[in-house]
This record gives sequence, structure tokens and C-alpha cells, in this order.
Amino acid sequence: MNKNNLNVKLLCCEICGKQSESRNYNVVSCPSCKQFFRRTVLYQKVVNCKRNKKCDIINGWRSYIN
Repeated sequence: MNKNNLNVKLLCCEICGKQSESRNYNVVSCPSCKQFFRRTVLYQKVVNCKRNKKCDIINGWRSYIN
């Protein structure tokens, strides 16, 4: 194992729980969630929950939120 690999802190994305190594937009987030929030801000999208705010954010289902 490389010495540099030992310094990597294992974190979990606060949105979906996927492994992440960094903070984005002041939150620990994986690259997929980072891009989701980036596009939301960039394109000024309004995100609404279609399930009365009872959605589970799990891997593979993030793209269905709109």
C-alpha cells in the first residue's frame, strides 16, 4: 500500500451514503451528488419531491428526482 493512500480519509456522502473523499459546497459529497447540486444551481432548477418529501435517496435513483 502506498504511503499516500494511508492519508486518504474515508468519508461517506451525506446525501446518498456513497464513499467520498472530499467536501463540496460545504458538505461531504460524492462526485455524482456534487454534479447534481451544481446543475441545480447553474440552471436555476427548482427541485420538488414527488413523494410528499418521503423519498429515500439511494444509489441509482438520484436521476429520478426533479
